[in-house]
Amino acid sequence: RVADDRKDQFLAMLAHELRNPLSAISTAAQLLHRCADDPAQVRSVSDLAWRQCHHLKRLVDDLLDISRISRGKLTIQKNRVRLQDVAQHAVETSQPAIETGRHTLTKSVTDAPIYVHGDPVRLAQAISNLLVNAAKYTPPGGQLSLTVTRADRLAEIEVRDNGIGISAK
Repeated sequence: RVADDRKDQFLAMLAHELRNPLSAISTAAQLLHRCADDPAQVRSVSDLAWRQCHHLKRLVDDLLDISRISRGKLTIQKNRVRLQDVAQHAVETSQPAIETGRHTLTKSVTDAPIYVHGDPVRLAQAISNLLVNAAKYTPPGGQLSLTVTRADRLAEIEVRDNGIGISAK
């Protein structure tokens, strides 16, 4: 029963996670039609699509190997990653939701490199989820912000919005 509950929770989470890169890839495809005459823009958009395809592949790999979830053995692929790059990938993934809500996203990301030992795909998923939820629950034309800073030996990531918030109860 516990294994079934874990599997159900994982499938629900995965279905939610699959929407973000699919949305970004769809936007990239639309942009490629508009910027066909600009090689630099085409390269930038195709790089975004490639990263999101890689992200999708990881999610599908998780889906195909669901037995790991049933046994509680989801693998995290930790590497030394630059947090600013992870945050940028999360913003790219979240951009369709932000644009749909006609929101303004303000980014405050430190220039000094912040390296963490973590799974870049899972970290980007976490940040993207926060941004997408902020976009989803903020009235149209709202303000969103992403801050990435270092505090002593810790990295801090903050997502804020001017939506209704979550009840304290």
